[in-house]
Amino acid sequence: MTISVRNEVIGLPPYLTTENPCNGKHSNRKGVVPATRFHNTRHLIIRMEERGLSLEALRNVVNCPDSQKHQGMGEHGGKLFLFSKTVDGQKLCCVAELKRKECWIVTGYYED
Repeated sequence: MTISVRNEVIGLPPYLTTENPCNGKHSNRKGVVPATRFHNTRHLIIRMEERGLSLEALRNVVNCPDSQKHQGMGEHGGKLFLFSKTVDGQKLCCVAELKRKECWIVTGYYED
């Protein structure tokens, strides 16, 4: 398994494999295969730096969300979702497009 980060491909950490994407918990993404190939947008890289977000946290929100809402169709032919998960007492939101096992993370933010 690989993840694309700024045009670099890196291996998926062992605790986030396809078989165990949520550290032993089942994914809340009903009927959706865990994303194993991530693509980051320029917008995301800028927002991550501005908001102090980690890529690992955003990937975890996508694969193991507390909630997800379909937002429409994405630019790559996938479905656009708003994912959210409570992380350290704050609600972390992530907008991402999913197409099969591929994921384009558009942006992320902490909800007030």
